[in-house]
Amino acid sequence: METRADVVIVSVGLRGIPLARSLRRDGLSVALVDVTSEVGHWDESDWEGLFGCFVPDKGAQMDHGELGVDFVLRDLGYREQPGGLAIWAPDGPIQMRAQDSGEMFHRKQMDPATLNWKSETIQNTSQWGKSTFKTNWLGHFGFWFGTTSFDDHPDTWGRRPPLPLADGFHFGLPSVSLLAPALQELAREGVRVYSPAKLVDLSFHGRLVDGIEIASERSGVVSGHRFVWMLTSEESYRCASRVGEGLFPSGPLESQWCWLRYRGKWADANTVAALPRHLVWIQDLGLPWTHANCFVTQKHVSGIVDCFCLVPSPQRIERSYVLDVGRQVAAVIWDRVPGATVEWLKWPTEVLVPLEEVGPPRFPVFEPRQQQKLNRANFRNVAYCNPETWRRYDWAHQLEQTRSVQRDLLAWWLKELVRRGEASHKSRGEASSPRKGSEPS
Repeated sequence: METRADVVIVSVGLRGIPLARSLRRDGLSVALVDVTSEVGHWDESDWEGLFGCFVPDKGAQMDHGELGVDFVLRDLGYREQPGGLAIWAPDGPIQMRAQDSGEMFHRKQMDPATLNWKSETIQNTSQWGKSTFKTNWLGHFGFWFGTTSFDDHPDTWGRRPPLPLADGFHFGLPSVSLLAPALQELAREGVRVYSPAKLVDLSFHGRLVDGIEIASERSGVVSGHRFVWMLTSEESYRCASRVGEGLFPSGPLESQWCWLRYRGKWADANTVAALPRHLVWIQDLGLPWTHANCFVTQKHVSGIVDCFCLVPSPQRIERSYVLDVGRQVAAVIWDRVPGATVEWLKWPTEVLVPLEEVGPPRFPVFEPRQQQKLNRANFRNVAYCNPETWRRYDWAHQLEQTRSVQRDLLAWWLKELVRRGEASHKSRGEASSPRKGSEPS
């Protein structure tokens, strides 16, 4: 096994793919340790998620290459939904970019300010939170949807950056495999890929992590100068308790809520043909947007539909509860679209496999006060970038956080190049100077 990389990324799913590729193209030697197989019994549809990506209009588009729109559109294969984000509220459906959206907002007596919530205009939202919740619930939704910190009521104004709801909304359809081809492409570009890998232990040198011991086809120690940790504390403990204890000495942060995925099939796809492919359903705006009161459907080919619900994490393994939520969701759909029957083909993974195989939730949502208590070991050469450090799950935010890590690594890399150049120059100078006591030639 090759010994030391400039940067070692420990990742699950697609989290570390864009960073590894970008750093390699910047000239750094990169190793990626993929432990996806170790964090639970999941298929790729569970990793794909429901949050999509809001992409600015072409005139205002910020192109960040591997760490921006290119990754979402090219690598993930995301496609834009005509009409933008779609929400079916109690008084009817709305779409953020529909031609009649302004008229629709006026008719529903909704604050039209969110129609201007685009990437280039969303920096100051303070004045947009002054109206009542009844007229501005959509703005609250923009602060709530996809958040990693749970609030027990949608009154969440100003606690985190909002989503640019008026941008183009893109989302993907689950494919047979996104991860395997991405790892193969990284290997072709010169990234040292260890997959599937098992974490065994960490090695330290003072306040620095020196290497990660792994078991894989190439078992041994993966050493590096810098490390990027893209696992949550709970995922870290799941992989190896010794690793978890080394990085999160106070123990893992357990989520309060999480998103579950149901997979079903429309009994008659024609009855739902007019529905947007990605649709948020809300029954009662004034109740918490959890359980079957708020859910997301994603229509796929051949009449397949995925449904996502936000549920309490402890209840995700309770079969009777999970099945009951599924029945409630089906009833809501039938009530709003008469004749639209969804037949559940696969219940959430959490109730299909033994408890010891379930693993941490794929999309955990944390209680803010508990989140503040998480103790991350402060190693000088480790950057943490995972759902515990993110504010949202949409890809635009994930890539923004990744770019921040990349900037820090590149700043270190430039200093390191200077240091290595000086060390090399000094070494050559010492080799060419006459030894003590010898005569110059």
